[in-house]
Amino acid sequence: MNKPKVYLCNKRGKYYARVLFKADGKRVEKVVPLRTSIESEAHLRKDMVKECAPSIASGNSYSFPWMNDDGKVKSIKFTIKDAVELYQKYREHLVKKSTFKRNEASLNRLLDVLGNKHSIENITNNDIEKFKKFYSNKHKPGGINVNLRAIRTFLNWLLEEKHITERIKVKMIDVGKPLPKYISESEFKQIMKLDWLSPFYKDAFEFYITTGCRKSEPFLGRIDGNWLIVDTDKSKTKIVRQIRLNERQIYILKEMKKKHDEHIAHGMHSYTHIDRYNKEFTLALKSINSNDTRTLHCLRHTFAVMRYLETRDIYLVRTEMGHTSVSMTELYAHFDIRRLSEDFPSLESQQSSKIISFVGTDSVGTNGLNYKSPYDKVG
Repeated sequence: MNKPKVYLCNKRGKYYARVLFKADGKRVEKVVPLRTSIESEAHLRKDMVKECAPSIASGNSYSFPWMNDDGKVKSIKFTIKDAVELYQKYREHLVKKSTFKRNEASLNRLLDVLGNKHSIENITNNDIEKFKKFYSNKHKPGGINVNLRAIRTFLNWLLEEKHITERIKVKMIDVGKPLPKYISESEFKQIMKLDWLSPFYKDAFEFYITTGCRKSEPFLGRIDGNWLIVDTDKSKTKIVRQIRLNERQIYILKEMKKKHDEHIAHGMHSYTHIDRYNKEFTLALKSINSNDTRTLHCLRHTFAVMRYLETRDIYLVRTEMGHTSVSMTELYAHFDIRRLSEDFPSLESQQSSKIISFVGTDSVGTNGLNYKSPYDKVG
C-alpha cells in the first residue's frame, strides 16, 4: 500500500477531504465530510484528516472534533447503524415526513437482519439476499419490494458519499405486473353524492379524474392560458408536462391553488395540504366500501383507461399521461374492452372529444362553459 494522499474538494457548497490510496492494486477513495463552507476552516480540518490518513487507508474510521460532542479525534468502526443515522439525518428535511418514516421503517428492518454492529464496509449482495429470505414468510413480495427500494436508495447514497467503494445490486422480487386499479363510473357517482363530502373536494376529485394529473402536479405546475405546465425541474419524469384544460378545470385548479397558498401562508407544509386530498378520497371510498384500499392515484388510472376506451389510441394516452415510454401505457390496453364498457357505460359512444361524461356537470368538455363556484366559503 502506497502513502495516501489527501485533497480538498467542494460539493454543493460544503468541503470534503478526499483520502486517496491503493489497496490490493486497486485505487481506493474515502471521503471525510468537513462540515464547513469556510475554506480556511476546511484547510485546517483537512490537515487533521491528513494525520489520520495512513490509518484510514488501513481500514480504520475516525470521528473528528466537528463530528462529535467531545471535540476530539476518536477511532471508530463505521457500522451500518451509524450509516443509517447519518443517512436519515441527511434526508430529514429533503423528503416528506411520511416518506422519511417509511424509509426509517425499512432501514430498521435491515438492521434487524444484519445487526447494528455490522460493518458498513462488509455489506455484500449476500446480505440483501439474506434480508429477502428472512422476510419471505413474514411479508408479501410487494411489501418486501417496498423495503428493498428504500434500502437500494440508501446503498446508492453510501456509494455516492464514498462510504462504500462498490455498488451493491438490489434485485426486486418478481411480482409480475398487476393491472392498475381504477374507479368505475357507478363508484364515482356514489362518491359525488356523499352528503358529508364537501363540494370543494368533490370538484378536486373531478379535476383529477378528468385531467389524469398526479397528486402534486396541480400545485407544482403553472397555468399558461388553457394549459397546466409542469416544468422539467418539477416534473417526475424530468420532461415538461403539458395538460390541456377547459374553463371548468381551470376554475377548479385556481381554487385548489388558492387553498394551497392559504395553507402555506399559515406556516404549514405544502405536502400536508396535498396529502389531504388523498385522505379525503380514501375516506370517501371506505364510506361506500369499508374494505377498499384504493387511493387518489387511482383517479389517474381511471383517466387512462377511460381515454383508452374512448380513443383506442395508446400513443395518445401515453402523451396525455406524460409517460416517457409507451410500454408504461400499454398496461392499460390489457383490460378487456367489454369490461371497461360495462364499468363506463357513458363512454360507449366512443366520443374522443369528451374527456369524461359522468362527473355530474354540464360544463365538462373540451370547450368549457362559465361556471360559478358552489364553495366560495368552503374551508
